[in-house]
Amino acid sequence: MKIGIYSLMLLIAMAIVACGGAAVPPVAPAATPFVSPTASPVQTPDAPEPGGGLITKPESAKWNNAPQAALNARKMLVEQLKVDVDLVGLVSAELVDWPDACMGIQTPGVMCAQVITTGYKVVLSANGLEYEFHTNESGDVVRPVTK
Repeated sequence: MKIGIYSLMLLIAMAIVACGGAAVPPVAPAATPFVSPTASPVQTPDAPEPGGGLITKPESAKWNNAPQAALNARKMLVEQLKVDVDLVGLVSAELVDWPDACMGIQTPGVMCAQVITTGYKVVLSANGLEYEFHTNESGDVVRPVTK
């Protein structure tokens, strides 16, 4: 009987820890890079394009109404790629219900509470590539999707 109670207490404690959200910093896999090795180098806004024109900064209007989750994902991508923030475009930021506390991203060795978690699917563009991020609703937990 004692073993059953201890097992139940351990299971409840694990579920509480898994649902902690903001108390646990996001874990980004270090071994999987975001940047494709074939991606072209980043040009600054003042640098000429190979065709002779100038690269212009994308309109900031898309970012004015963006949820905090998209802004935090952009910050993570800027830090990862080491590019100017104005060179990252917002493709979409869609409110979704993730099937688990890991926001639909399975990581080997990480257990996820099987609880519906509201958040955002954020798609950003930079260097001609698209990058997907899953977040919680407040945007304080951002996880990159690696493919």
